[in-house]
Amino acid sequence: MRPAGPDATVILVSESESLHAMVFVRLADTSPVRFQRFLQRTPGIVAAWQVAGDTDLVVQLDCLDVAELGRVLAAMRVDGGAIRTNAHLVLRQVDLATRLPGARCDTAARRPRRGLATGPGR
Repeated sequence: MRPAGPDATVILVSESESLHAMVFVRLADTSPVRFQRFLQRTPGIVAAWQVAGDTDLVVQLDCLDVAELGRVLAAMRVDGGAIRTNAHLVLRQVDLATRLPGARCDTAARRPRRGLATGPGR
């Protein structure tokens, strides 16, 4: 297949590169202990985060190929107790070396907090 124009970029992946994926996992049980044990004994797990929302965990994987990714996803369900896995392949890492002016997450620190007042006389 040819690139779709003079500005198209063709990405060639060598056989030595691994496949990187972020997997969003929903567990059958609210306790992640079984899944955590699964992660600890499974090769290719780079990191995992327990999150709030419709997903219980986000798992970062490095696999040799799509077949290995499929095996790990199946094992997450069978051995780890996941009821749903949703894999997203990583295409490239975004360069954050040059930050945009004012690109900060601490906007809450500049606003007064709302909520219940606590302390003496409140």
